[in-house]
Amino acid sequence: MARDRTSDTTFLSKIAAGDKSAIRWVIIVIIILCVGVWWAFRPRSAPVVHIAGANDVAAPFHCLATLTLADGQQLRLDGAANGVLATQDGARIVREADGRVVYRAEHSDELLYNTLNNPRGSAVINVTLSDGSRVWLNAGSSIRYPVLFPEGDRTVEVTGETYFEVTSDADRPFRVKNGNMTVNVLGTSFNIRTYNDDPLRHVTLFEGKVRVTCDNSLTLGPEEQAVVENRVELVKDVNTDGVLAWKKGLFSFSHTDLVSAMRELGRWYDVDVIYDGIMPDRYFTGKLDRTLTLDQVLKTLTDGRIHYTIDADRRRLRISP
Repeated sequence: MARDRTSDTTFLSKIAAGDKSAIRWVIIVIIILCVGVWWAFRPRSAPVVHIAGANDVAAPFHCLATLTLADGQQLRLDGAANGVLATQDGARIVREADGRVVYRAEHSDELLYNTLNNPRGSAVINVTLSDGSRVWLNAGSSIRYPVLFPEGDRTVEVTGETYFEVTSDADRPFRVKNGNMTVNVLGTSFNIRTYNDDPLRHVTLFEGKVRVTCDNSLTLGPEEQAVVENRVELVKDVNTDGVLAWKKGLFSFSHTDLVSAMRELGRWYDVDVIYDGIMPDRYFTGKLDRTLTLDQVLKTLTDGRIHYTIDADRRRLRISP
């Protein structure tokens, strides 16, 4: 069937005759096309880098994590190229272009364990385990896990702060252990905070359901938190945005006491905090970008309410009343 060109000819004739309405439509179409081309090929903004002065400490921009293989060999990930990092008993460990570590395994003749350690002063890293579950590690955190999970069980051990997105598998329950605490889950997303320098451990649920066991057991629903010392205590209606701020590149403080706030800064900037004298009661509230230098964070956070000095060479932060 032949295409009717009458409307096309009429429109072009209007343009040739100087019809303002037709010309206006042509201009609008050209502008839309130009905007579309610019959006598709626009330059992507690079992350902001805050330069630290002589008496300051920069935020970590590189991942300094190390991967310890089953035979004890250690791989530094900051200098590792993308591609296959290692092969263990038929399993491949791959570093993706975005820095993520991925385990690709279908079978294993023996139960082998790896440990991923993300030290203080290191950017966040994430790993995809052999079952497809993903784990993010904050600075000062570690996870020990099988290269390939055995039948009927998926158990990992953690320290520090980790966020999980667990692949559902009813035949293989997922368990996370830290000391005498165990978190049991089938498929869900949750955050675990278990730093050794903090007397309390926190498990915060975002989706699904988990059961936290220590001296007693409690089952959590979404937006609930278990606070664990020896017994498990339940906290409802948790500010989940604040809990997960670290994964989004933010510090989040909500009536946080001085010592707790300084602990978090110490882990991120890898500085030892020293207190001179008796510290007054100070509490801090607000959100700050974790790309800021230590001095920038302290100036904004403390607003002159405490005094501090930074020794960048010895990586020390001294706090005084």
